Amino acid sequence: MDVRSILRRGASYYARLPAVVVGGREYTFEECWRRGLRCYNGLRSIGLLPGDRVGMLDDNTILGVDLYLACAIGNFVRVPLYWRNSVDRHLQMIGKSGCRIVLASADAPPELDRARAENPFLKEIVVADGGYEKWLASQSEEEGHAPISENDLCVIKFTGGTTGEPKGIPNTHRQWISIGRDTMSFKPRICTGDTMLHMAPLSHASAYYFLPAWAQGARQILGSGLEPTEIVTLMSREKVAHSFMPPTLLNMVANTDNASNHDWSTLRSPAIGSAPVGINTLLKAEEVFGRRVLHQTYGTNEAVPLAGMGPEAWFAVVSGSEPMKAVGKPLPCADVEIWDEEGNVLPVGEVGEVVGKCDGQMDGYWMDPVETARKVANGWIKTGDLGRIDKNGYLYLTDRVGEMIISGGHNIYPGELEKIISGHPDVLEVCVFGIPDKKWGRPQWRYAKSSGVARSPTATSCPWSRRRSARI
Repeated sequence: MDVRSILRRGASYYARLPAVVVGGREYTFEECWRRGLRCYNGLRSIGLLPGDRVGMLDDNTILGVDLYLACAIGNFVRVPLYWRNSVDRHLQMIGKSGCRIVLASADAPPELDRARAENPFLKEIVVADGGYEKWLASQSEEEGHAPISENDLCVIKFTGGTTGEPKGIPNTHRQWISIGRDTMSFKPRICTGDTMLHMAPLSHASAYYFLPAWAQGARQILGSGLEPTEIVTLMSREKVAHSFMPPTLLNMVANTDNASNHDWSTLRSPAIGSAPVGINTLLKAEEVFGRRVLHQTYGTNEAVPLAGMGPEAWFAVVSGSEPMKAVGKPLPCADVEIWDEEGNVLPVGEVGEVVGKCDGQMDGYWMDPVETARKVANGWIKTGDLGRIDKNGYLYLTDRVGEMIISGGHNIYPGELEKIISGHPDVLEVCVFGIPDKKWGRPQWRYAKSSGVARSPTATSCPWSRRRSARI
């Protein structure tokens, strides 16, 4: 099975149904597929061949959908560029992945042109300005017949680069399909005609839901840049059934003044992931949306999903467990263990590094054997998270590897302190980091062999989302 086959089948089964809504414009499955064919033929006319990498800098516009389809049709490899990154980060990702072509929205930074001078293999930068629709309309709708296999490369997504240059994470068609399948395996089923809302960018975790929604004939709304009050109004008006929400977005939406005044009876799953959920955020979401809709997913970009749970497990009263503080239980199609620094499996309840295996994991970083050797051990992916598994199978994240502070001979986990502080009703967001003390001296950050990097967070290098954006 490959992504092109799934997309083609959806376009055939649901041809006249609405597939995508962007900027108030609705496109049917047939229209989207035809646009994808024209985009594919346009890229092929420029000289793109199967297996070539295509960079995509887009903020949830129809251009992103065109390219998603075109790459699947032509067996090109998508390379999502992250809109909020600096130009230098874009150039690093373009260069490391070996993009032959870059497609960008009209408001892409002009400095992106530097990529051509710095990367001789880059053939073209196509900016979708006012002439894009005319160019697209002039292309053929000839069906693509490029050879394709489930083991062909489908996408190269990048880590955030918080410990140096970003690292490319390649996924084959089989791996990408597995991610979507397993991410939805414990959530309410997407049905034909359901509405899926993407407020998070398709360059990130929200993209994991695009293919499952398309395959089931769902209508997908692409949004960007809306205020929380506007998101609430949009979700209610469009009767949104499914969405992806990082905890920060869930927190903002649930705490919006008008959120409780809307009817959420059609909402089935604002799927939560990318970071642990604070208890206050969880309880507020329960109050506004209802307990029945809350589902959490845990994984990393390198291996996703590894764990998850729905409301029946999240809100359960279980002796020996604290489900509301957990990130889920290992999923049926995943293996999760806790290792010490030597790679030994730790007993139940002990804290160590979370490692996992799943069908959606990468084989290794793109063209980076050194970092691959640090991240992959005997087929297991080292997540970089410190955590523990209790006797009932609940997985808890304690902190990040390398962020544990040693002070006065005691191990201090900033993540644990953040959870406690965030439980106060007057605290919306919190970040914990170490500073020098007259009595206890300068805090030490424990070096962990598995991370390869010793990190010393400070007030200026410790953003609110401290590396948690890498989690699913």
